[in-house]
Amino acid sequence: MSFVRTGFLCLALIAAPAGAQPAAASTMELRASPLVDLYYLVRAVADSDATGPELDGLDEAVAEARLMRAALGNPLRWGLLEGRLASCESAAQAVEAFGALPESVTVGGDRAVPLREGAVRLAKSLAAIERQFMVQVWPRHEREIAAARERLEASLLPKSAECLRYIEESFGMQPLPQAIRVHLVAESPAPHGFTHRARRGAVCFVGVRGTPAPLLAETVLHEATHALDVANEKSALVELGDRLAQAGIGPGDKRHRNGVHTLFFIQAAETVRRFVDPGHRDYGDEAGYYAKVRAAAEVERPVWKAYLDGEITRDEALTRIVAGLAPEAEER
Repeated sequence: MSFVRTGFLCLALIAAPAGAQPAAASTMELRASPLVDLYYLVRAVADSDATGPELDGLDEAVAEARLMRAALGNPLRWGLLEGRLASCESAAQAVEAFGALPESVTVGGDRAVPLREGAVRLAKSLAAIERQFMVQVWPRHEREIAAARERLEASLLPKSAECLRYIEESFGMQPLPQAIRVHLVAESPAPHGFTHRARRGAVCFVGVRGTPAPLLAETVLHEATHALDVANEKSALVELGDRLAQAGIGPGDKRHRNGVHTLFFIQAAETVRRFVDPGHRDYGDEAGYYAKVRAAAEVERPVWKAYLDGEITRDEALTRIVAGLAPEAEER
């Protein structure tokens, strides 16, 4: 299926039900936007020593991205910009959207992070190279994104409703009334998958060049799970975070984030294995994530699989995970 050119290029990932109507589940839309692709190209070059394409003004855009990164201080704060970027179809619109950002935001209790001025400068630097990019780079990137989309059509698409329903049921989540937006881009900085709050729930971004083909479906489901997490105030993920905090592992503790985030990886991989590809190997194994969070992975993988296999309840799974990550909790 070819792309139809309309500012945003969309494909709804909705599987038609067969037989009896299954329970409602969230849906996804795959999108490809030249502006978003340009933005992530600039961020990718800014985050590495790689040389970007020969575009007059690219160096200036990369410099602005690096200044913005330094001002934000934490990569997660890129979401302050990117949640708004997803609704823009041109760099001119991005200049306007970023101009509506607050002058600064307060983080870490009392640190003021300058936001608007640097974001507008970055958007203007994109505007300066947008026309060249559309002629010299976007056609090649568009083909690369289309090839990735075709891989998803052959793998994830036919089972997308079942996959999202399985994730929702596993975590005790409610489906979303609106489709989860997943922007595919050619180049992106590591870790090549991002989800940020937006005016309508959350928006996801996946870099296809940095994501090996066998891991693409898992990466998309992983980011979609983040979008579900943003919209659900109650879920097993929220409960795990609360239990870890009660056990003395608070949100500021790296073990807290690792403990919660590792479940995203485990659930997404198991979902792909059970509905898309029985031979699928976890992103956590292939990309080395589990090795980086060994303590969480060694506790959670067997426990969560036992829960998904119906051998234990979700409550028992969470109890075992907390006990494994914070053994002292059993003594309280």
